Amino acid sequence: MLASPWTFLNISIQARLARRTLGPPDGLDRQSFFGKIFIGRWPFAIGGTGTRFERSNWKDDEESLNKQLGLLAAAIRVETFGREFYQRLSDCIRDKEGKLILRGLSRDEKEHRLWLARQVDRIFPGKDVSTIRPDPSYADVVPAKAFPDLPEGSCLSPKDEIAAVEMAIGVEKASVRMYEEVARLTNDMELKMLMQRLVQWEREHQRVLEDNLEYLKRGGSWYGYTPILDG
Repeated sequence: MLASPWTFLNISIQARLARRTLGPPDGLDRQSFFGKIFIGRWPFAIGGTGTRFERSNWKDDEESLNKQLGLLAAAIRVETFGREFYQRLSDCIRDKEGKLILRGLSRDEKEHRLWLARQVDRIFPGKDVSTIRPDPSYADVVPAKAFPDLPEGSCLSPKDEIAAVEMAIGVEKASVRMYEEVARLTNDMELKMLMQRLVQWEREHQRVLEDNLEYLKRGGSWYGYTPILDG
């Protein structure tokens, strides 16, 4: 019978943390004790007279898992930014159709963040997302300043509106790269399928923004967005 490698990676990592606080039972030296509780990566077999584990370099799997968690933390940060950015941008433009489009994008990003947080909780139950260090490869995706300083109640100029959409397109492209990278790294089918699904969502966001950017550059207006439906 085979089990998910995530389960055994969690046990391995927890065992490493236990080194700092746990001691071996009486009559067993520390090296033998911790050697017994470390579990290598699968495949493994259970049955007969006991349990047999295949020896391997589990550190490679731990590094891959940490990389994936870092990418997920970066993605959660980006989705949080996207939700707030699209909502604020919708308040800063005059076009009614544009407001509807941006609010729809904001709702999408809010939902994506929830999906990502659930995956982190599934992989490491009880893990506080805020304690996970985002992958440094995507540290610059979220801009330090997304909007110019505006008087209260005023709207963006056409030039600033175009600049905001161009920046949003860059963020969507980075999201696609992050999700594709996680999908390549993970052996967890649930996580892989979600990443592939999010790639489709973010590419659709990118397409809608790029199409509207062309209209705006020609002096036109926003033209609409229909979100991808589940199922």
